[in-house]
Amino acid sequence: MQALSWIEKNKLILILLICVLGFFLRFNNLGGESYWFDETMSLYFSQQDLGAIINPPSYEAHIPPLYYLMLHFWIGLFGTSEFAVRSLSAIFGVLSIFALYKLGKTLFNVKIAVYSSFILAISIFQIYFSQEARMYSLLMLTTLLSIFFFVKSLNENRKRYWVSYIIASILMLYTHAYGIFIIILQFFCLLIYYRHEKGVFKKGFTALSLITAGFFPWLIKLLDVTPYVLEGSSAIGWIPQPDIILIIGTITVFCNSSVVSILVFGYSLRSIFTLNNLKKRFANSSSLENLKRIKACVFNSSNFSITFCFMWIGIPIILALLISFIFQPIYLPKYLILVSPAFYLLVSKGLANKNRKLRYILLLILLIDSAVIAYSYYTNPNKEQWREAAFYVQEHETVGDIIIVNAPWLKLSFEQYYTGSNVIVGVQTTDQLSEALLTNEHDKLWLILSHDNVADPDGEVKTRLNDSHQLNEESEFVSQDILNSISILGYPITGDSSVIKIYYYSKQP
Repeated sequence: MQALSWIEKNKLILILLICVLGFFLRFNNLGGESYWFDETMSLYFSQQDLGAIINPPSYEAHIPPLYYLMLHFWIGLFGTSEFAVRSLSAIFGVLSIFALYKLGKTLFNVKIAVYSSFILAISIFQIYFSQEARMYSLLMLTTLLSIFFFVKSLNENRKRYWVSYIIASILMLYTHAYGIFIIILQFFCLLIYYRHEKGVFKKGFTALSLITAGFFPWLIKLLDVTPYVLEGSSAIGWIPQPDIILIIGTITVFCNSSVVSILVFGYSLRSIFTLNNLKKRFANSSSLENLKRIKACVFNSSNFSITFCFMWIGIPIILALLISFIFQPIYLPKYLILVSPAFYLLVSKGLANKNRKLRYILLLILLIDSAVIAYSYYTNPNKEQWREAAFYVQEHETVGDIIIVNAPWLKLSFEQYYTGSNVIVGVQTTDQLSEALLTNEHDKLWLILSHDNVADPDGEVKTRLNDSHQLNEESEFVSQDILNSISILGYPITGDSSVIKIYYYSKQP
């Protein structure tokens, strides 16, 4: 019998320490920044009554209601502070670490399970969405649970695992529509590898049928809003057509958007992509005769597990790209958070192929790189600074001013923090601006610009005000966009920023 490795002997202590590290990283400075626009929308929808959450307006029907329902009851218990609201996502993020450990141990072994959960725990990409009041960390958790119970069901064919798989998958689908891609992945896996295992195939097909039936009520809603999506008038109409940069950026954000981490991950993956390994893996995962020689289940084959991880990454990305090119752009890296665990598992498999000394050096480099990036993340604003913008206006405004926000849908973000008494008007066109100026008597006027590349890309509102009013002062609040930047040791070398611009006007004499 082969002696147990140090990791295998101390696996429970290690995963506990990793979860504690992940807990600290996700709860650190959790309420330090103000809500950005998407979070404000989460808070707005979750505060509606249950009927309104289950039957949202058409522009929001593309997002299933599970997260909003959970947040509805959560804020009823803990309130609407930034820390309280975001803590729900942080908890999902910590649970995902343990869920990936369990999945990694089932697909591969304890070592790969520990390495992958460690990579997830220190990932800035994962930390960011665990600190955001949106559904992405819940999508991550439910995806991991769906795939874990799917694998366990195929491996052991027990009723409790099939039932757990059905429940986890329905929860995943009611979290985000991208969960449909995971169901398609599982269907193909079942069809390709288990069509001759009649007992397993029948239960798997029945489970998928029940999952579809459970999601059918919301699927009808998705079909109802499809015309709005196709004509670009839905809430996702702003999503750009994907290009090679955006596709590469998907993997980049999985690598902490860091050159150092990209090099370490790439070097770790190199052993998986050798020609001999690819030939062996294709033969073992595509030949039915080879599969029949495996006594228990194909998921006990390391080669198949690797192939499954490639399918896990490839199928959702390919389907999202096809829909984007044929119908309406829907491709965003943050939506693909549900494929990131497969990437971490593959990287961990590559690390496990290295000798022990080199493996630990690479893990140490990842830890140091993540620590440097985390320091920049925690010490610099990463979300739109609506709280600071509202406080600035309140400190400098006078009674009777009018506040113009450059899009009606951005009013919510400003009103979340503004406690003054002046009128706030959301405008997006010059006609709306003219109406607001005629309706509201004023001597001074504030213009708040944000998301103006979408709300007013030609700057017509500001141009109109520059013609009719005198600019007295201006200010701006800048936050870095850590998910769209590339850094070396925490120092950005490319990237975008999110800016809230404030202009203070008076009527021209």
